[in-house]
Amino acid sequence: MFSRVAKQAKAAPKSLGSAIRQARELGGMTQSELAHELRVSQNVVGRLESGGRTDPRLSTMLRLSAALGISLDELAVIGGLLPESATRKGSAPKTIEVLRRVREAKKALIETLEALETLERSLTRRALGKRSDS
Repeated sequence: MFSRVAKQAKAAPKSLGSAIRQARELGGMTQSELAHELRVSQNVVGRLESGGRTDPRLSTMLRLSAALGISLDELAVIGGLLPESATRKGSAPKTIEVLRRVREAKKALIETLEALETLERSLTRRALGKRSDS
């Protein structure tokens, strides 16, 4: 049920900040690398890990779970925000189900955006190539 990183990180109850730090370290990432993945400053990551920022946005939490390689519900459990029983199949609260769907939709949107960016680059190169040929 839990990913390898989540299983290692959930060894002891912890705060969300210490769960983020431990999952980051288990994944071999620096604060700077995680900040880059999250599109936030390294200062924000430091405040999240130290507990100075305890109310991250849902978008930040989604990016955190993706960057750390653990699901949002796993992050919530190891961070002490949800009991483990809330993530069992069939017993997850409606909110967790909605968050899972949001995560799936976000992943699909990211894939679509990446495809659009590739298309945009290709069209730009073509347009610039035609201009220089004229």
